[in-house]
Amino acid sequence: MKKLVSILSLILVSAALLAQTPTGGVTGAVVSRAGRLPIPGANLIIQKDGQTVATSSSASDGRFLVEALADGMYQMTITADGYKDLRVNVTVDN
Repeated sequence: MKKLVSILSLILVSAALLAQTPTGGVTGAVVSRAGRLPIPGANLIIQKDGQTVATSSSASDGRFLVEALADGMYQMTITADGYKDLRVNVTVDN
């Protein structure tokens, strides 16, 4: 029984430390250049140092939200059928 309590305590301490890691996110809307119309279903890929860290897609109103990103600089690629791909740098700063 003592081993179980010790392991459980260690897990709880580890979870508490992870909960204190500050995270932020990226939010916005994907719209067409001509007419600024929302583009639903656009794919978003967020990378840091060449590694994909998050993916998402825009909602019916073109809006998107990607959460749980650590502070830093990212490259976001947005693709949608019938549109040219767009790559932008984004900075998360909590």
